[in-house]
Amino acid sequence: MAQTPENPDKVRVPLVLSAEELQDLDDWRFAHRHPTRTAALKAMMRHAIETAPTPKPPATPKARKKPVSGT
Repeated sequence: MAQTPENPDKVRVPLVLSAEELQDLDDWRFAHRHPTRTAALKAMMRHAIETAPTPKPPATPKARKKPVSGT
């Protein structure tokens, strides 16, 4: 992650989008009146993080009972 020289507390995250994804982003940005693509992406991420369900921890495998030998 590359920190920005003007503000070391912020980190730049490069992102590559297809032409269709960029158009979708611009359409969403315009509809929600965000001033920049960055502001729109941040709003999308905040919304996704706030509304995503908390994942359940993976189930632990049940312990197998060892067969009792008949000796």
